[in-house]
Amino acid sequence: QILFGTFGLNAAYKIKDVQDQIFPLVKRTEYQIRAALRYVNPKGIEVGFAQRYRYDSFKTGYMNKDIWLTDFDIGYEFPGKKGSIRFEVKNIFNNHFDWVYLKIKGGVPKREAIAEISINFKHLCTANL
Repeated sequence: QILFGTFGLNAAYKIKDVQDQIFPLVKRTEYQIRAALRYVNPKGIEVGFAQRYRYDSFKTGYMNKDIWLTDFDIGYEFPGKKGSIRFEVKNIFNNHFDWVYLKIKGGVPKREAIAEISINFKHLCTANL
């Protein structure tokens, strides 16, 4: 949703039943709610923050778990929509969720940084006649 012309607000809710054939003991229902605020500058700069709450309800003997996660991203869209660059940090406060099934699968999630470059070749290859 657009707020005040340059700000956007987004909210989402997701429920997922997880049945892992390799690790049947981690059968669970994941609940997630997310809210994000984004600023979009007319000159192509974007900045966003998102807050996410996740709750896992296990169907087996594991204790139910929950966590709050905060994400941040900044990006720039080149003039004429020729491409964009973006940098994102997920879990900026590095909240560890030391859940048993994640250890079994080979890791405990931590802060994650992502850089992205997107190029629109249609705009780059179009010649002005």
